[in-house]
Amino acid sequence: MQNEVGIVVIGQSFDDEGNPNPAGRRAARFAEELKSQTDIPVEMWDESFSTQDARAARLELGVRRKKRAGHQDAFAAAVILQSYLEAKK
Repeated sequence: MQNEVGIVVIGQSFDDEGNPNPAGRRAARFAEELKSQTDIPVEMWDESFSTQDARAARLELGVRRKKRAGHQDAFAAAVILQSYLEAKK
């Protein structure tokens, strides 16, 4: 089975002055490289507080401490995607 991808959303983080921090600059370089290798649209999205939001959501869902230790990036990615989708409604 093949997935039909319509867009790639890449989270970008910023410093306190609103400029991309080192991780944000790496994300931007990755996005540019990806754009050069595919016709699928690539969009950068502010990922500010996504890790904290993901952590809070897991606490709210009652995920026990031991299980909260892993998969933080996957939860943060879900938060970023949800934010993007809600903004595009």
